[in-house]
Amino acid sequence: MARSRLLLGSFDLFNIGHLTQLNAVATDNARLTAAVISDAGIAELSGSNPFLPAGERSAVISQLRIVDATCITGPETRWSLPDHDELYVDAGLWDLLTRAGLDIRHAFSIEPTRLPTNPALLSAVTAA
Repeated sequence: MARSRLLLGSFDLFNIGHLTQLNAVATDNARLTAAVISDAGIAELSGSNPFLPAGERSAVISQLRIVDATCITGPETRWSLPDHDELYVDAGLWDLLTRAGLDIRHAFSIEPTRLPTNPALLSAVTAA
């Protein structure tokens, strides 16, 4: 039976860092699900609203060939996640997710997404 891997992240303003994370988690012998943090979840974790709504972020990610499924999770779903064999979490979100009450002790930490190099995008992201 194929294993299942789940990558939990915001994927807000999808960029090369997110793609790098997805590629790092994807394997030929495992299904990959991207768990998109909801708008309320981002607001709870970061204190600001996302640039794109969760439905749009999920729709963009669902079009990637390496992604088999997407879901949206956050406080309104009690941070529920689909069944999975392995959970991967952006290292930059680890403490925020733990403070929000998620039990991610069994998760694998993955290198955080890097900040954009485009000056206009960088200023937008860091201002949020």
